[in-house]
Amino acid sequence: MQIARLSMTSTPLLLDIKSPRGKQEIEQPRAEQNITQEPAIMDIRQARGRLTMDSSEARENIDLKGPLARTRDNADYGYRQAMEAIADAASEGDRMMAVEKNNNVFSDIGFEKTKFFTGEPFVAAGFMVGDGLEIHYQHEPLSISVQERGAKIDVKVNPPVHIYTPAKVEAYVRQWNRLDIEVVGMNVNLAR
Repeated sequence: MQIARLSMTSTPLLLDIKSPRGKQEIEQPRAEQNITQEPAIMDIRQARGRLTMDSSEARENIDLKGPLARTRDNADYGYRQAMEAIADAASEGDRMMAVEKNNNVFSDIGFEKTKFFTGEPFVAAGFMVGDGLEIHYQHEPLSISVQERGAKIDVKVNPPVHIYTPAKVEAYVRQWNRLDIEVVGMNVNLAR
């Protein structure tokens, strides 16, 4: 006699997981730096020099004398001429006292008085042109001051750029689970 039995067949559940990788991008932008050099301040000071020119001697050399110099020269000339006249008169008197030694003393003295050129050199006005100009220059010291102002530096730090795409997990059923139950041996043998 056959007894009915149950036959069970199970199919497991099959899952598939799809997981693309996550993505991460990190970028560091460069820092921005701005350097400005401030120009230095320079101060140069030059005091005026002092230039003095004395042309009084040069003017006298070309006979352009002032009234005081002209009066002084005339007084000196008159004094010299008076002294020379006294000396000449004394010399002529001495020669005339010794008339016994030279009989022609009076004619010699008269001849000497009539000479046009006495042997003195003649100096024309302007003989020493260009001479007698005194030039004096007194310079003042040069003052230089420099003020440094340095460099101005501005720095802008840029933060990093971070782009992150996380991974995704996708699960799906490739095969569903099943349980099949079947009765086997339904034929019952009644024979004894």
